[in-house]
Amino acid sequence: MFQKILLFFFALVIAEMLGVNISLPLVIFLVLLYAAYYFAWRHFRELTFDKLAKKLSFSRIEESTVGPIITSAKLSLFRNSDCKASRAIGGEQNKITAILADLVISTDTGIKGGDRYGRHRNSPINITSVASCCIIIDPKMNLPVSSLYDETIWEKVVAAIGGQDIDFDDDPAFSSRFTLQGPSEVNVRDFYNKKLRNKLLQIIPGKFALETSEDRIIVYTKGHASARELEALADTALGAYKIYKETALECFTC
Repeated sequence: MFQKILLFFFALVIAEMLGVNISLPLVIFLVLLYAAYYFAWRHFRELTFDKLAKKLSFSRIEESTVGPIITSAKLSLFRNSDCKASRAIGGEQNKITAILADLVISTDTGIKGGDRYGRHRNSPINITSVASCCIIIDPKMNLPVSSLYDETIWEKVVAAIGGQDIDFDDDPAFSSRFTLQGPSEVNVRDFYNKKLRNKLLQIIPGKFALETSEDRIIVYTKGHASARELEALADTALGAYKIYKETALECFTC
């Protein structure tokens, strides 16, 4: 919040330098308006999580424990990133853990920067983003590392110039909707059989993304999910967990 207010004041300084006349009362009003919106959003967000916790028979969990749980997996969303939860609820049953959380993700761009005087030279430049997610962890699962998300025009361009997108010639409906990736294309192709692909088409809403890694499944949105989407995240993750576990069992018994 305070970083955004600083950026706001920086914009005002630039506007003044360009000769734009902005009155002080207007500035104060805009800052107070933004602060009121910010704190109101946080309040209602907490109420939303409390309501969902009651509905899902979850409880509040310590936010600091969520980041390490997520970043310890081989998930591409959090690769080279520092992940922290701003709020989280969860539960455990029969050693199966479910977590629903709002996340703040700080990603290392790989770019180094310093100011004009040479101070802080070679300090990393990070990009901060937010997401909402539901993660299910089952120690008895053994899933391939994979990422699945809606294919956009950008992904089509990347795939056309050699970027990875695992397509299935016999399943144009699935391949045209999703970008599917994984470090081992052979393992991903073997696991994502026709039955699994058909079920995923039915249960994953638009703008939701899914990743799997060994003992866990995560369904997430880029940006904070709405109150309705939060519940849909939990439902989608549970549905995905059931069909991935079923597919893993079938592959094991093959």
